[in-house]
Amino acid sequence: KMICTDLEPFSVVERRSFKHLVGFLEPKHNIPSRHYFSRIVVPELYEAMRGELVQSLKAAEGDVINLTTDLWTSNHNAHAYLCLTGHWCERVGEASVQRKAGLLNVGVLDIEHTSNNILCCLKEKMREWEESVGQSVTIRFVVSDNAANIVKALTEYGYF
Repeated sequence: KMICTDLEPFSVVERRSFKHLVGFLEPKHNIPSRHYFSRIVVPELYEAMRGELVQSLKAAEGDVINLTTDLWTSNHNAHAYLCLTGHWCERVGEASVQRKAGLLNVGVLDIEHTSNNILCCLKEKMREWEESVGQSVTIRFVVSDNAANIVKALTEYGYF
């Protein structure tokens, strides 16, 4: 979990200082390779976390979720990314609800950033999550920055 939580590269497990720390804490422990973490551990962790997110979305109060979205371009590798997060309430006991949030998607959007392309991508990602949840969810609000292309996409979809 440390690799994911701290956004460490898989190679952290091969660093001398990391090996020294693990050896100090548990001298007989054999540290798996970075390939083991990248090919087995992290994909399994991803699937487990995704499953928990699906279960939480299934328990959304009134089957209602709200979304936030953003589009940005990395200065480092010149790729554009579209992010979609969900926000909902989950009933806890009889008299209270708990606010929940989850990252639904971050994907590369290396096509022209027209409102139509953004809208198609957002619809596709929302449809994928609806299929994963296995039930229809109501999207009440979508919050974004004031970029004209995103505002137009959300307006065309009826969320602005």
